[in-house]
Amino acid sequence: MRPRALTATVRGAASTAAVAAVVTFVFLLQPWRTCPDDDAPAGCPALPQDAAVVMVAGTVALIALFVMVVAAVARRDAATSPPSTTSPRRTRLRAVALAAFAGLCAAVYGWGYLSGFSPY
Repeated sequence: MRPRALTATVRGAASTAAVAAVVTFVFLLQPWRTCPDDDAPAGCPALPQDAAVVMVAGTVALIALFVMVVAAVARRDAATSPPSTTSPRRTRLRAVALAAFAGLCAAVYGWGYLSGFSPY
């Protein structure tokens, strides 16, 4: 990839990670929720949909952070070395690492969702 495209990837992944982190934090605090048993909104039990949003947003934030790091390293490599020295093996290894991390995040999310895990 060209350095300009990698820069756009880094910026896009950083903004996606930031938005996902804010969504996760807001849904963890639940400022709109009221419950008769507790005076703090964060003490109220979460609905299953809220827990699903937290898990999805957290997973998206982790994947976006990983993509951002991989793109930043690739951008640094592209800026310091000529394009002809990039080996196809190295590119394949990066793609496999990205796919493995995304699969791991999806597996953790699926396990948590199917087992009824809730962070609350």
